[in-house]
Amino acid sequence: MRKLLVLTLLFFLFINPNVIGQDYKFLTGGSLGMSFDREKSIDSELTDTKNSNISVSGLLGYYLTKDIVIGAELTYDMDKTNYKGATHLKNIDYIFSPLLRFYFNQAFIQAQGNFGKSDHWYQTEIILGDPAFKAEFNDLHKVVGWGLGIGYDISLTNRLFLEPLVKYKSNKYIDNESEDDLKKSGLTFHVGLVFSL
Repeated sequence: MRKLLVLTLLFFLFINPNVIGQDYKFLTGGSLGMSFDREKSIDSELTDTKNSNISVSGLLGYYLTKDIVIGAELTYDMDKTNYKGATHLKNIDYIFSPLLRFYFNQAFIQAQGNFGKSDHWYQTEIILGDPAFKAEFNDLHKVVGWGLGIGYDISLTNRLFLEPLVKYKSNKYIDNESEDDLKKSGLTFHVGLVFSL
């Protein structure tokens, strides 16, 4: 065990000999992401939806070298969609993401895996007679996916940074009780504050 520890330390020193003298060992912080959009049909009123998404993330990382950080992110993501009429969808995702960052001066590239669960609620009006009645459904999905982002650290102090991040994510939502698996992908924009310790 001791030999493995010494070899690992020598390996990281070989990658970057300045690792022992660097000022920072840990990276911690959080970010907030939001998006709002509306979809409307031009020729009819069949499609009229409003969508809102809010996500909050916490980050903890360790500097392997001054340019490489390994870590993890915890994300709470809430997505709501309202269709014209009476159908409402709400998804709440709880995601754990191991990540790897490569810094190029103040810019960085972040790659991550996404694992977790998602609670889905559906509420709709069913018209079988007069009046219509509301039906509500709930199911649980496993989440497996990945993300790739580009960010930039804007220095507020020598240890506090404002961090805009644009991230592409692709997640698969697996329903164990049926074959109704879903896939969601797209760009998200986050703004965070991070501390180097």
